[in-house]
Amino acid sequence: MTKIGGPSSGYRITPDAGDAGRAMSDKEVLDSAGRAGAASDPEVREAIDHALDDKVLSLGELSGGRAARALRAVGIDVGGSIVSTMKRDGLLQRDQIDPADYRECVRLLERAALPQDHDDRIELGDGVEGKLHALVDDFQRELIAGPKAGAFIEKIQDDKLGAQKVVNQTAMTWAPVDTEAFLERLPPERWAEECYDLKNLHNQVLERRALPDGGYEVVMLQRMEFGAGSTATDMTKRTVVRKWRDPENGQWRASAQWKVYSSDPTRQIDHAGSMRIDTGRMEFRPVERDGKKYTEVLFNNATQTDTTAEQKLLGLLGKNTPLRQELSAKIGSSPFGITAFAGDVVSRYREVGTGQQPARWPDMAVNTEE
Repeated sequence: MTKIGGPSSGYRITPDAGDAGRAMSDKEVLDSAGRAGAASDPEVREAIDHALDDKVLSLGELSGGRAARALRAVGIDVGGSIVSTMKRDGLLQRDQIDPADYRECVRLLERAALPQDHDDRIELGDGVEGKLHALVDDFQRELIAGPKAGAFIEKIQDDKLGAQKVVNQTAMTWAPVDTEAFLERLPPERWAEECYDLKNLHNQVLERRALPDGGYEVVMLQRMEFGAGSTATDMTKRTVVRKWRDPENGQWRASAQWKVYSSDPTRQIDHAGSMRIDTGRMEFRPVERDGKKYTEVLFNNATQTDTTAEQKLLGLLGKNTPLRQELSAKIGSSPFGITAFAGDVVSRYREVGTGQQPARWPDMAVNTEE
């Protein structure tokens, strides 16, 4: 039997949530987590699509040109470029490139490197390749120094709640350790035990499958409670954890992808639904820079909460009103909201994976059903 640990506090997946989770398919989990990970800020996506109408990206379209950059340097935002859109896309987070923006810059370089006859190929104008590489280079230096986090508001179609506005957040860091050593300290199936601000955990392992390359997949139901007091959240999710060897370099990679489908009252939370929507993923993959090996730690999810604090602040507006959704998402996407949590999540994994902090999972009381 594979045992996965968690705090022993009487905290359990409820019978109804257990039945619902077992009826859910892995495909539903992976599809929803994949949509969250592939989403882009609507304004940034619009700026990129507009710039690439002709399949050519000019320096002015990317960064606004020399005059626009000079004006922005003295505080005048002339807009109109991809980079200026990236830097103003977060509430109270102006003048920063976040992990989602970094991904878009990498994607632009990848598209420019595609074969000439590829439908997705683009051409880069004078100075554009150098500017993109500089943006990527600067961001990677920041990832090595510590966590980077960002968020944007996204409109989705939820299968239970209908059209909803959620916070799509991404946090990333590069841990200065090779991925094999990282995953020895933090086995992928133990990701939940090591999650920042975890208060309670109950796992039910549904299936464990060996992969031909020596890796594995673990499918489990997980009930997790985070935080304390009026901002605490409870959630039950179906999670698919996978560890596999990268076919290009043979190094280990790992991911945990989940979909929350239930949220019940707890000892400290007096109502159901403190977490209304949450679908996302953790990823651990090998990267290199200047001949040194790192492990990229990525956390991404699309989420919507209904905590006790939010009920007190916004409860009169009604859960599904457009104004309530808008205000909730703006609060969540601000530096005072859930993005701070996302940064702390990847920081905690970085510290455990590098040995800076001891792992919790070996000493946790077993609280597992299989």
